[in-house]
This record gives sequence, structure tokens and C-alpha cells, in this order.
Amino acid sequence: MSGHPVPCGLRDRHLVRETRIRLLAYLTIPLLVCSGFVPNGRAVSALLTGATPAPALERTLAQPAPGAVAVRLPLATLPGPVPGRQLLADLVRAPVVRPAFYQVAWHGETPTTRPDLAASFSSTHPDAYGDWLLTQLPRGAHITRMWATVTAYCPCEICCARKTKRTANGRDTDLYPYGIATDWHQLPLGSRLHVPGYLTESTIGGVWDVDDTGGALRRSRTQGVLHIDVRFQQHQWARRWGSRQMWIYLVEDPVEVATR
Repeated sequence: MSGHPVPCGLRDRHLVRETRIRLLAYLTIPLLVCSGFVPNGRAVSALLTGATPAPALERTLAQPAPGAVAVRLPLATLPGPVPGRQLLADLVRAPVVRPAFYQVAWHGETPTTRPDLAASFSSTHPDAYGDWLLTQLPRGAHITRMWATVTAYCPCEICCARKTKRTANGRDTDLYPYGIATDWHQLPLGSRLHVPGYLTESTIGGVWDVDDTGGALRRSRTQGVLHIDVRFQQHQWARRWGSRQMWIYLVEDPVEVATR
């Protein structure tokens, strides 16, 4: 035998050192993958799959805080078969699923779970509100956002010129206590609207049909104002709504979009 034999104590220390390096690699790689901090995707994938011998990998934390010391994380080569190697490789290749903006901005709440905050959500994050609304509608639906004055009424003699139980298109308000009135030159009869906070949780996507009209709405059009009226069953509910300036959403279903 050529050379000098390695003392047992030294050989044991080398074995302990190699074991520690491997253990560090086993623990570090999943943490880097789960946190989205992958220093070199190609090298790590090769390292985990065993396709090619991987050199030692290192990553310097960029731009450390003032006074901090840059940390270098060595990831030693892992020769031979490693239990769980393919699982870790799949984790490296797995796409990162990020939550939608509204899920972060609204802290997990939605206009369905908190209808009292729907108008606030829409005013502060109108684009995010539109993204959320599309998730509540059939695939292929289209929405158009419009700024409007939104008032409320009920079919009583105080809200209307006379007490009536019929809408402008002939619907019985006992059977259809809720709906929306517009100037039909701006939003025609049968248009479907989502008004944030107006019974948002009561229908699919909180969408209601235009089935009524009124003189005040037509007068607002002559002044260049989009004015709609949401209908309630009782007068006190209409008074509680009051008058609001807000975003509303015109909803077109996939068939309307295709034939437009």
C-alpha cells in the first residue's frame, strides 16, 4: 500500500464533517425553495436529480443592512442516491402561486363576506374589485366600470309620484322587490348591474336587472350625470342608503360578449 494510513481519529473527524455538510444541505435546500430564494435553479435541479455532478453552490445575500456581515451559504455536492431527491427537485420546478391582490389588500375578506365594506373596497381598489367580481361570474363574462350617482327608492308615495306596485316594464314589486332604475338612454332596460354594497351577497355576483326608470334619472342625464336608483322593499332601507357617488359595474354574459 502506498502512502501513509490515515489515523482513525482523523478519519472519524472527516466523516463527521462530511455528515454535517450533508445535513446542512438537506435542511437548507427545502428552506430556500419554500421561501422562493433559489440561488441557481439549474445547478440546484442538477444537484437534486443527480443528472450531473454539481459543484459547491454559494449565495451571498445581496445588499446587507448597514453594519451587517454578508453571509455565504455553502451547499455541498451530494454524491450518490439521496432519499427524497426527486421530491425536492419537483419543489424546485413547482411554480410559485401568489395570492390575488384583493386577497392581500382586503386581509382575506371579500364583498360577499363583508357586504358592508363592499363600497369601500370598490372605492379604494377599483381594479382589484373588478378582478374579484370576475371570479364570481360565469367564465367569459365582461364587466365595464362606470362612475355614477346611486340613490335609492321604494314603491311608496314618498319615493314615487304615486304609490305603485308596478315597475316601468310591468313587474309586480311584490314579486320583484329589488331591482334597479336607470335612464334607458344610458343603460337600457334589461341591463345587468353590480352595485357594490347593494345586496351583494343575494345573487350570483350580486347582479341585478334594470327594470325601471324615473324622471329624476332622465333629468340627470341632461346634466351629463349617470344616475341610477336601487329599489328596496321598505322606505327606511332606502333612506338608510341615501345618495352615494361610487363605481358601478355593467355585466355582460358570455353570450352578449360573443354577439357584440
